[in-house]
Amino acid sequence: MSYIIADIAHEAIGHGGACLIAGGEITLLTSVYFRSAIHSFITDAFGPLTNLAIGLLLWTLLRKTNHLKAYTQLLLLHTMTFNLFWFSWLCFYAGITNKGDFAFDISGTTELLTWRIFLIVVGILSYRIFFYLIAGVALKIFNSFKTNFSIQHLLQLFLIPYLSAGVSALIAVSFFNPHSIDTFIEAINFPMFFPMLLIPRYLRKSDKLLQRETNNLEQPFLTKQQLNFIFYGVIIFIIFCWTMGRGIRF
Repeated sequence: MSYIIADIAHEAIGHGGACLIAGGEITLLTSVYFRSAIHSFITDAFGPLTNLAIGLLLWTLLRKTNHLKAYTQLLLLHTMTFNLFWFSWLCFYAGITNKGDFAFDISGTTELLTWRIFLIVVGILSYRIFFYLIAGVALKIFNSFKTNFSIQHLLQLFLIPYLSAGVSALIAVSFFNPHSIDTFIEAINFPMFFPMLLIPRYLRKSDKLLQRETNNLEQPFLTKQQLNFIFYGVIIFIIFCWTMGRGIRF
């Protein structure tokens, strides 16, 4: 669910919203592709910039909010993670390959090289900054749970969303017609979100998670709430595959 929110933020709200505001016309909207009648660097850039804005907004919300239920906090935590790391990846990727949303054909070798170096630096620095921002919020959330967290528990809380996002992207894009090897390659997001798998070990090494007695501790999830979230998540995923996965043509 977190990945779907981030994908819609990037493709529909970011690219699509900027295109409409600029008076353009959307021709194709999918989980990995956005096409418009008039190509614009501003329209391209607003995809990752929207991810950045939503990620920072959720970071502010989670730092100041204490009354949200456990599963809601985790949903927002991973939504924030996917949005922030999406921005970082597209900066780094564009700098390395001169492709993607931040790629811009600047006439003159010097200007182009400077722009690409700048994007690589921004990508690396933002990955590092966002890593600590996410870890700080995760620490606050986990310390609010009345339970202990082993490294296996922490890894599970990040590994499952990481794998789910990667598999979901590949399943969704398989509905796109015509799809090809290039289409599936475009949907591979495992490198983009890999730093989230390093957060659990960082939290355990930081020794800042509260240690509690293990007797009679309340578990962070209730079975009924967990099942409801799985049910609604499956429904939302099916709708996502049948709309943006399949592709909306205008």
